[in-house]
Amino acid sequence: YLNQRTKYWDTPEYLVDVASFFYGSDKGLGNRILSNTLEKPTPGYEELRGTYLKSMEIGNHELALVTANKMITDFPTKTQSYLDVAKAQERLGNYQLASNLYHGILDGNANPNINFRGLEKLVGADLRNLVNQKGKHLDVSKVSAAYRNNLTYNARLVLEWNNTDAEFVVQFVNPQKRFFNWEHTEVADKKRIMDEIQYGFGSEQFEIVGPETVGDWILNVTYMGNRTVGNKMPTFLKCTVQYNFGKANQYSEEFLVRLQDNGDEQQLAKFSVQ
Repeated sequence: YLNQRTKYWDTPEYLVDVASFFYGSDKGLGNRILSNTLEKPTPGYEELRGTYLKSMEIGNHELALVTANKMITDFPTKTQSYLDVAKAQERLGNYQLASNLYHGILDGNANPNINFRGLEKLVGADLRNLVNQKGKHLDVSKVSAAYRNNLTYNARLVLEWNNTDAEFVVQFVNPQKRFFNWEHTEVADKKRIMDEIQYGFGSEQFEIVGPETVGDWILNVTYMGNRTVGNKMPTFLKCTVQYNFGKANQYSEEFLVRLQDNGDEQQLAKFSVQ
């Protein structure tokens, strides 16, 4: 790594890839390598968010918070960064700070100059869940009544990606071996893609509810490349599974893959819903 890093320093996926390699044998070294992204004078948004997603996946929430705050500083019109900060704060146990920011996103006060509408569903679920899971640690007097009632699912899935230009298809295979596809492509949903570009977000949630959803699930992803010709920006895709969402025994698991070659299909996640 010390011999190679000068050669690959400007390759956006390099530090995440090398950190991932070392996490299996030396977590501390992996963390140090991943944090090198912040030493770059002008890291791009996609590179920073790739670092954030990896940090969250391996549980380095301190680095995730620092990275998310840098995204807000360097790219203040990207709405996703505000949610990323709130989620990192929540993982660190800073529940009031997370609640305040969730609420600020929903009422627009987090940044009155940008439009957070693309994140309303996600943030509403996060705030409601935080209030009901950690309410005894919170001052909820400013939280709208609309977000104080609890919602429960067998599981909630959150997909997050760092590169808005990427096109990919996620295949959900349910316990009955039936499947459906969610397409992140301009052909399938041009309005959504345009909103992502305009407002700067890259995440979506899915609710798994009902007795027929109990059992083994598989998520596969097929990478279709970047829409912009010549754009070689790598794409990291993370799946967070929140089991027993909204219940006292809620817990989560995270999966991260890098989408590399056009047409490649790989398994994103495999998990069981009880």
